[in-house]
Amino acid sequence: MRNNNYKYGEITNSILDYVEYLGEATFTEMNKFYHQDIRGYMNYNPINNRGGSFCHHLVSLKEPRKRMFDGRYRYLVKQSNGKWKVNEL
Repeated sequence: MRNNNYKYGEITNSILDYVEYLGEATFTEMNKFYHQDIRGYMNYNPINNRGGSFCHHLVSLKEPRKRMFDGRYRYLVKQSNGKWKVNEL
């Protein structure tokens, strides 16, 4: 079941919170969180669910800017190990 009742900026904030909670996350971990926890899909398939709208959110997540929901300047940075980490100004 899909939940389209998110306010502007709420999805990116949720993904940043998730990665911050983990410490660092792979693209697949973030994509799985997006599809299962935010979009509400019961099953995650890393092949069928690798594209789509999460890629568009990732573009926004890499931009250092003030986030609407918490007022913090947070963004994702790719580490040398290939995982993503939240950076804050």
